[in-house]
Amino acid sequence: MRIVQYSITLHVTVRSTWEQVSQLSKEMKAKEQNKSEAEAAGQDSGLDKPGLGELKGAVQKTCFLLGSAVIIIICLRNSLTWHIAR
Repeated sequence: MRIVQYSITLHVTVRSTWEQVSQLSKEMKAKEQNKSEAEAAGQDSGLDKPGLGELKGAVQKTCFLLGSAVIIIICLRNSLTWHIAR
């Protein structure tokens, strides 16, 4: 009985995932078509402007990288100081 339940659950999951992929594919095709129509009309489509969410993500990544680098440098400095003092 459980095998049938798992099979049904798996089928529903695969089907919903396939529908999502199909929807994304349609959206991408529509975007490409709009872009090509704009280029054919002589309009410059330009680059997409980054949103506030993308800016926030970039700031978070930068802070993470710089923070990690600072921590590693401080640890190396403390280790070197300890070894020299010994």
